Amino acid sequence: MTTLATKTQLSPEWIVRIAQSLAGLVDLRAAVTAMSDELSPLIPHDHIDVALLTEDRASLVVYETGLETTWGTRLSPVDLSPIRDILSGRSEHMIFFDAVHDDRVQFRGADTGPIQKFGLRSRLHHKIEISGTIVGAVSVSSLQPNVYSSDHLVAINTVANVIGPYFHALRTSEVAQQRAVELERQKVLRIEAEHLVDVQERERERIGMDLHDHVLADMSRLLRNLDEVSLSRDQQVKDARKGLSIAIQDIRGIVEDARPTLLEMFGLGTAAEAYLMKATKDSSALGVMASPPEAADNLHGLVHRERLLVFRIIQEAVNNAVRHADANEISIAIEPSDETLAVHVKDNGVGFAVAHGTRQSGLTNMKARAAIIGAALDITSQGSGTELLLTLPLRSMDA
Repeated sequence: MTTLATKTQLSPEWIVRIAQSLAGLVDLRAAVTAMSDELSPLIPHDHIDVALLTEDRASLVVYETGLETTWGTRLSPVDLSPIRDILSGRSEHMIFFDAVHDDRVQFRGADTGPIQKFGLRSRLHHKIEISGTIVGAVSVSSLQPNVYSSDHLVAINTVANVIGPYFHALRTSEVAQQRAVELERQKVLRIEAEHLVDVQERERERIGMDLHDHVLADMSRLLRNLDEVSLSRDQQVKDARKGLSIAIQDIRGIVEDARPTLLEMFGLGTAAEAYLMKATKDSSALGVMASPPEAADNLHGLVHRERLLVFRIIQEAVNNAVRHADANEISIAIEPSDETLAVHVKDNGVGFAVAHGTRQSGLTNMKARAAIIGAALDITSQGSGTELLLTLPLRSMDA
């Protein structure tokens, strides 16, 4: 069994060298490599890693040098880690004289692939603790058996105390940077989504105007001409008139959906009520406004895009209920308060376990629109009815 050459290697000067090797490094893998170089004369090893707990303490992020293993390429579940006893606080340290054949790492599902693949036989581990909380562990491994002794344990304990605060700080900074990158990515995606929605709404409006100014006008002229035909008793003419009348009404509905004039003229509550009544008119469902529409008509703190996207979400929810839910009743409640707007759309239909096809697309559209305006969207369905809750912060009029 290898022992430390001299106790003097744990001198204050050596501890300072460990600290100095890390100074100025902001990359955790580079810091592990620098630490490995300083440890080589003191603790022989072929592999070294620092494993740090994620914020939820369910996984490990591993930074390693010496050998490239799967531990360093993915999150490792704590409950499957060979050092789970350290991470859970049951042990402060662990020594394996031959980990390849040690029963302590042979439990069901153990994440021991690298141990077996590379033959990491001797292993030495010690907890990293910050202010009484275990945040991870430092580990050294050798391909040879029976390498580490109690003297090495003293050394690794010292190392853990020296590097712990530094690595914890670097990891905290890394997480903060990742969050900043993700927030920036979300910001860019949100800006792009807002632009896409604006383009879509302008295109809706253009199509609606074209239908109104050209197609609808032409069809109306055809209908008037048919009214003047002397063969008005002929069944073919009657059928043509009926078909044209239905088509005109359908196109008027498309025009209204493309540019919801009620929303612009009267407000969100009136527009939502009108759409609910129209959507349920020819269905088996009863449309119910569970809150006074006028309460949501003069909302302060919402810009035009927000009102429009809330209305589009209500439209999609009502359409889903009418087409898929086989409901007897569909209700809408729009409830503003001083700081938030809450929108409830409920039905008593069959609900859905896993949405698919066009319905899944509708759910995706609702979630995307809610994200654009910074609203929380919760859709629940337990096999008997579906409920949508949209919660949108309102801007202060004094802001």
